Order: sequence, then C-alpha cells, then structure tokens
Amino acid sequence: MLVRNRLLLSSVIGIGSVLVLILIAFFHNKVEKERASHLRYMSQLSVLFTEFEEELLEFVVVADSSQAMVVRSALRAIENRLRERPESMDMVELDAVNGALRSDYEFFEALVLRGDYEREWPASRDHLVSLRMRLLQSRNLLHENSLELVEGVFLAEQTQSRIILIFIMPALLIAVTLIFFTSRDLIDKINRLLEDTAKIEKGDFSHRVAVKSDDELGRISEAVNRVADSLNDARMKEHNYRNDLLKRTDQVNLLKELAIVANRIHNVNELYRIVLERLRSYTGWMSAHVYVLSRNGREMVPSGIWSFREKSESAAFMKLSNEMVFRKNEGLIGRVFATGNPEWLEDTHKAGLFLRAKASDISGIMTVAAFPVNIGNVTEAIIELHSDKRQKPDSDLTDLFKGVAALISHVIARERYVSKLNLQTEQLNYAMDSAGMYSWNIDLESGEPQLSRNYKKILGFNEDRTGGMQEFQDHIHPDDRGEAVRLFDELFTSHKSFSHEFRFIGDDGMERSLWSKGDMVFDLDGKPEKIAGIVMDITGRKKIESLLEASEKNYRLLFENSPLPLLIFTKETLSIVDANSTMEKMFGYDKPVLHRTGIQELVHEDDFETVLESFRNMHAYPYVELEARIKTAGGSWFDTQIYASGITYNEEDCIIATCTDITELKQTRKRLLGSIIEGEDRERRRVAVELHDGIGQYLTATNLNLEALKKDLEKLPPKKYQQFMNGMVLLSMAIDETRNLAHTLMPKALSDYGLVVSLKSLIEKLKRTSIPDIFFYTSIDENRLNEQTRINIYRVIQEAMSNSLRHSKGTRIDVQAVMHNDTLVILIEDNGVGFDPVSALKKTGGIGLQSIKNRVVSLNGNIEIDSVQGRGTSITIEIPLTK
Repeated sequence: MLVRNRLLLSSVIGIGSVLVLILIAFFHNKVEKERASHLRYMSQLSVLFTEFEEELLEFVVVADSSQAMVVRSALRAIENRLRERPESMDMVELDAVNGALRSDYEFFEALVLRGDYEREWPASRDHLVSLRMRLLQSRNLLHENSLELVEGVFLAEQTQSRIILIFIMPALLIAVTLIFFTSRDLIDKINRLLEDTAKIEKGDFSHRVAVKSDDELGRISEAVNRVADSLNDARMKEHNYRNDLLKRTDQVNLLKELAIVANRIHNVNELYRIVLERLRSYTGWMSAHVYVLSRNGREMVPSGIWSFREKSESAAFMKLSNEMVFRKNEGLIGRVFATGNPEWLEDTHKAGLFLRAKASDISGIMTVAAFPVNIGNVTEAIIELHSDKRQKPDSDLTDLFKGVAALISHVIARERYVSKLNLQTEQLNYAMDSAGMYSWNIDLESGEPQLSRNYKKILGFNEDRTGGMQEFQDHIHPDDRGEAVRLFDELFTSHKSFSHEFRFIGDDGMERSLWSKGDMVFDLDGKPEKIAGIVMDITGRKKIESLLEASEKNYRLLFENSPLPLLIFTKETLSIVDANSTMEKMFGYDKPVLHRTGIQELVHEDDFETVLESFRNMHAYPYVELEARIKTAGGSWFDTQIYASGITYNEEDCIIATCTDITELKQTRKRLLGSIIEGEDRERRRVAVELHDGIGQYLTATNLNLEALKKDLEKLPPKKYQQFMNGMVLLSMAIDETRNLAHTLMPKALSDYGLVVSLKSLIEKLKRTSIPDIFFYTSIDENRLNEQTRINIYRVIQEAMSNSLRHSKGTRIDVQAVMHNDTLVILIEDNGVGFDPVSALKKTGGIGLQSIKNRVVSLNGNIEIDSVQGRGTSITIEIPLTK
C-alpha cells in the first residue's frame, strides 16, 4: 500500500475517532446538562414539598387563617414551579400531582375566603391527611426520579466509557499503530535511500537503490536509480572518451614516431622491420609479417621480414607462410590483394577463409588482421598481424593500420620518385654529356654561378678553373666577344632573352663552336631572381653542316642524273616539289608543269585512295611498295610500280618515289595467272572424273555386291550382322562423299547444263543446308562466255557465298549476275557483321578472297570489296566481255 494511502487511512481513523469522541462528549454534556437541570428542578420541588409539608403540619396544629394563607402560598409556589418544568421532562406523575395540587389550592382558597375553620375542620382534616399523603407520594416520586436520573447519568457515563473502550480506543490504537509503523517504515526507507544516495554521491554510480515497493519512495528510488544510470552512463562515456583520447594519442604518437623514422630511413625493407616491430609491440599481438608484390605484379610473395613476441611459438606458422604465394582471391592475403581493402579475420577456423589454419592451430594463432599498402590502384604490400587471442574487429586499430599503410605508401612513392629523379638526373647528365651541353644559372643576390658537372670538359678548361663569368668571357673568340657580352648585359638590364652562336678557345688551345641560350627567372612576386641558361658544343654540328653542303651538291647530281624516274612531293598536301629529267621524259611533262601539279592529278581515280592510304601509313614502314596507274602528258595511262620513302626536303616532310612502267609486266602476269588457274581447273576436272568414274564406280560396285548378300545375313550372329550393317552405312556415306567431292572439284552440271543452271543448283543446295535466305538473279547470255570464263565465274560466286555463310553471321545473301553493254557485273551482298578487307587479304587465312581476286584478275576484271564492321559486306566484280 502506498505510504500516502496508509498515512491518509491513519489520519482518517484518528480524525474519525476524535470526531466521535467530540460528538459523544457533546451529546453526553448535553444530556448531563438536561439531567442536572432535571435534578435541580426536582430538588427545588422536593424543597418546596418539604416546606409545604412543614407549613401544612403547622396549619394542622394552629388551624388559623394566616397559616392557611401560608399553606396556600406554598401551594401556589409548588404549582408555579410545576408549570416551569423543563420541556425535556415528561413525567405523567408530576402532571397528576399538579392537577391534585390545583384542586388543593382551590380548596385552601375557598377555606381562606370562608374563614370558618372549626366548622369545616373535620372535613378539612381528612382533606389535609390526603393532601399530606399526596405530598409524600410526590416526594417519593421526585426521589425515585432523582435516583433514576442519577442512575441514567451513571449508565450514560458507563456507556460512554464502553464506547470509548470498545470503538474509539482501538481505532485510535490502530491509527497510532499505523502511523508508527508507517513512520518507522518511512524513516527506514528514507535512511536506506540516504545511504544509497550517499554511496552514489561518493562516486559509486554502479550502486542502485533497492526498489521494494510501488509507492512514492519506490518511485523516488527509481528516479534516483535513473539519475545514477545517467551519471554512470555519463561517467562511462567520459571514461570511454578518455580511453579513446588516450588511445588516439598513443596512435598519433606512434604515427609521429614512424613518420620521423620514415623521413630518416631510405630503405623500404628496414622501414618494414621497424613498422612490424612497433605495431606488434603496440598491439601486444603475437607476430607480424609483410607480403610484397612480385615482379610480375600478379601475386603476393613472402618478404621474410617478421616481428615476434617469441620466435619459437610461431615457428610452424612462419615456415608455412614463407613458402606460400598468394594470387588474387586466394585466402586472406589474396582477398586483400584483390580488393585493396583491409580484412579482419576474428576466427582462423572459419571454413575456407584462412588457408594456413592448421599451422595457426599449432602456433596458437586465433585472429589475423591484414591491411594493404596501396599506391594508386596497385597493392604494393600486405602487412599481416597475428594474435593468440580472439580479437573482435577494432575500428580504431583499423584506422591506425590504414594510417601506417598510407605512411609506408608515401615512403615507397617517395623513394621511387627519388630513384626516378636520380635516374633522370643521371640520364640528363648523360644526355648533356653526350650532346656536349651543360647548364648554368647565376643568383642575382650572391652573384655566384652554378654550373653542371661537365662544363670544364665541354669548354676545355683545366681543373683549377672556377667557371666565373669574367673567366668565361675572356675565352670567347675576340671577333665574337663583343656581341656575346652585349647580349649577356641586355639579359641583366632589360631581361631580354638571348640565343647566340660564337667561337670559344679553351685552355687546350682548341677552337670550339658554342651555342648559348639565356633567360631571366622570376620569383612568385614577379621579381627577377636569377638568370639561367645552357651552353652547347656545336663544333661537330658545324662540321656536319659543312659536310652536308657538300653532300647536297652530290645529291643533286645523283638525283638529276638517275636513270630511274624520281619524284618528290609533300607529305601533307601531295604537291610535287621536284622531279628529275628521267621522270619528265617518261611521262612527257616538263618541270614547270609538274611543279603546278599534285599527285592526285597524276594517279587514276580508282587507285588514288589506295595510294593515299599507303602514304598516310608510311610512318610505320621504312618504305612502301604499291601499284597504280599514272597519266602521261598525252592523256594515256601507264601501269606503274611505285617505291616510296619519307625524306626531309627543304626542312619539310616529303616523300620521294620512283615510278617504273610495268604495263607489259602486268599483262604477262595476267596471262600467267590465267594459265595457272586454267591448269588448276583442268586438274580439278581430271581428279573429279577419276573420283566419279574410278573410285566412285568401285564403291558403287562394292555396294551392289554387298546388297546381294543381305538375304544371307540372317545366318550371321547378331553382333556380326550389326557390324555388316554398320559397314554398309559407312560405304553409303563414302559413295555420297565421293560424289560430293567430285561435284565440288568440277560440277558436272556446269559442262552438261551451263553456268546459270549450275549456279541455281548450287544455291538450292546451299538453301537446304544453311540458315540465311539466298536470293539469286541473273541475265547472263552464256553464248558470250567461253568455258574457262564460265568456270571462273562459277568459282568466284561459289567462294564468295561460302565466305559469307562461314563468317558473316547474316540472315540474307543477295547474288546478282547481269550483263551491261560489254561488261559482266556480279554483285554479292549480305547483311552480316562485316570485316576489314585489307587485314583479311594480309592474313594467311584470307585464301578465299585471294582466290577470288586472282580469278577476277585473270579475266582482266576489277573487284571492289565494300565492308564495314557491323554493316555487312558488298562485293562488286566487273569483267570485260571479249568476242
């Protein structure tokens, strides 16, 4: 029950009891007052009755009128007193007495008025005796009523005492008891609460007030506990913050220490050793090791660099680790290598995640952390730490690892940069030595010159020379000194850069030709800071220039008098800049006309694109060789063989080319090619006949003989019967294959039914065995084609469609063969993937295209292949018709 409720109940009981006591006392007092009033009244009546009795006795004795009047007065007093009876008194007897006394009073009134006491005395005496008896009765009645009143007062008091003892006192006792125990419980709880709060006040925020009741103190205790929880949380946060701050301070100090070491050490392996030792010591872990990127860049290999708490406890794990190489996604190291992100393996027994789990069990390793050393997108190394305790992933420690990795990455990049810079410096010095060049600069404040190491060698100075400016100027050739000094002074005064050639005489007495260039260098504020420049020994170049002048004269003689036609034109615009006399004579042009002509005007339009493409790709080859038709001054065309090579002519990129007339050679080549193709076709025909009439007939005869044996096959065992039937199937396949091969070598329909029928038959056969739709249209007049031409056309179309079916991956092939005037035009198109015709012809796999081209050339025809990857292929063939 709540303390408030208990106190309220106790108060209600106590107050109720008090109120009851007050009411009892009030009513008791009221009753007592009434009864006291009644007693006084009856006492007064009793006195009046006594006095009346005494007066009446005396009247009986004296019996005079005066005494009668006294008696009458006494009666009147009694009567009046009876009339003054309290309203709360209800006594019938008194009312009867009052009535009797009234009659007595009337009796005495009449007696007094008559005054004849003696005559009426006997009757009066009887009346007086009865009157006295009534007085005695009235006194007794008053006495009894008084006794009753006293007894009533005693009973009321007794009843009041009983009520107080039975009801009021237990209620008060209960109220007092409740208040006592409630107060004691409240005091105990308050004392305990004070003790608990005192402990919390002293800093024991983990202490909690015991909550044993659901009352106000219980809620206060809960509130105190919540305050303690808040204080404890705040203290824990402060503690964690302080620990985190200390940890981070330690990490910063560690990083600072490693940064100092990194700036001091230039050996990466030594840095790895220090980092491993410091990290292992900082973490308190068991051991640490580093894997480095292999030379081929495809795997992580052990470096052999370790740090141990006790080397003996990690011996088994170290032995295995030093033998293992990790590719990407192989084990823990492989995953870090693949992702470039750190990994924390809390349990080395996790299935498949740690390849060295058995060795780690032997060495007692439970947790492994690995973090990469990345430079850009390349993981250069992976540092691995091992703990013999179960360690949960620690973000702070991971951040430390990342910071250390970044530091190592910086050192590796710095050392590589320094190494590269040293190499470049050495290369620059070597290049400057090779080029006969040195650099110089002069600080404007100190005036001290700084010269590269090879200046004495280039200038021919002795070792005791300092390289001062005055010393340098004194050795300039007297004829060139004035101009050189003037240019140098202008650089100082007006900051005007110079580039100048002059002669120089060294300590060895040799005259050298030098070239020098100087510039003013400004600081960030735009103020002159120093002058810098280079000096180059150009003595050799000067000699070469002299030789070149002589060589140029010899070249002109050779160029002009060469028996080969030579032509020079610019690489950019293909404008002719020079031609020798042989070129002029062969093609009938004079030199002024050639100088106004471009290559595009000399080369046939059908050959120009090929020529232009060859010239554009000339940088990839020392020379190019091609064939093209060249127009003469008279308008005729020569087939020429062109050899071209790049040269520099008048400081411009040009091409020099020889043009040889190969018209007769090409005709001879065509005739030879036609003879070869015709010979091949004759041989094909002969082999086809041999296959059809020789091997084919033998195979057919064999098949017939074996067919005749079928009726006796049921005598054979099942296995032999099956072998025989398999042989029959293979024999049938051999007959079909021989027939197909003979037809492929030389279609019989071509000689029997002509070109058009053979092409239609070929296309129908291909339709049955291929996916693309094939559409064929022709308007050929076969009478205008000789047998060899028909064979070549058939082979060309056959090979073109075969290439399309094998390589195009298209869904449609269109074949057209039409005659227009004196030209046979063949067009083969597909909607496939396309290809590069130039590359295909260069590859050994382009035999089909080369065969097509050879047959077209043998017919004096032209072939054009238009194909773009992803847009299909179109082959156009034009063959001139001869009678």
